[in-house]
Amino acid sequence: MLLVQLSSTAQSCQCPNCPGNIPPGPSSVDFDFDISGAVNNDLSDPGQGVCGVLIEFQHHLIFRVEMTLTSPDGQSVNLVGTDFLPPFGSFTGGALWDVAFLPCADPVMPDSGFPPVWNNDEPWALAGQYTGSYYPHIGCLEDFNTGPVDGSWTLTVTNNDGYYAGQMIDFEVVFCDTTGMGCFGCEANAGDLAGNADVKLVRAIRWH
Repeated sequence: MLLVQLSSTAQSCQCPNCPGNIPPGPSSVDFDFDISGAVNNDLSDPGQGVCGVLIEFQHHLIFRVEMTLTSPDGQSVNLVGTDFLPPFGSFTGGALWDVAFLPCADPVMPDSGFPPVWNNDEPWALAGQYTGSYYPHIGCLEDFNTGPVDGSWTLTVTNNDGYYAGQMIDFEVVFCDTTGMGCFGCEANAGDLAGNADVKLVRAIRWH
């Protein structure tokens, strides 16, 4: 069972511009996740780090979308990619991604039939419902290993398709040590987020 840290001041951890539109491209939109008050405010500390990234979004043509997370110190990891022109007739309208990205050292549970490392060149389907956990497309969450926790964590969403749009519903950066932040995360091993039920538990507490 995932252990979570509850607080009455959860407003200090939030995506202030979620939900938000992902317009037709070529376009790039930044969504921020703001952190303040971290007692362990050093990503180089062995007890601190990014234990997971939770993203909920929709897009009519996921194959053309890229997402990169950037820390307050400027370190970046590519979560979703790479831009891929799919066969004619490919379409992901009505699909919903409610997924987690986890550290490369932890187990993941991707959606059935999908590889553990995210890749746009996969059979994402019309009206599909995706709730798995994945490793980033390029890099690892362990690459966030220097600089402060506090500040704005920026998810840059690039839409390379000139016709289809999407929506960022919400996203959250889950830290290994949330003491002082007033938000929720894993107090145990980040691998606890691998199961969909645990991801849903985090969402249920954090967003509802």
